Amino acid sequence: MRRAVEWWCYLHSGNPVIPHLLIKPEHLNPQAKPQTREPKPGPALWDTGIDLTQTDYHPDISIRKGTIR
Repeated sequence: MRRAVEWWCYLHSGNPVIPHLLIKPEHLNPQAKPQTREPKPGPALWDTGIDLTQTDYHPDISIRKGTIR
């Protein structure tokens, strides 16, 4: 939408150039985007998940302070 408004403003400006004169040879043959080598998204085949024994978060009730009422 932004490009459409910019284009409309350009065409209604004081001295716009004819649109087909704006096209340059490099616009006709753009460079190919480089291929990325990222791993496929998703879980690993033999993933172990989150190891709660090695983190500061312990959801065990035995480490809570105070008595249970």
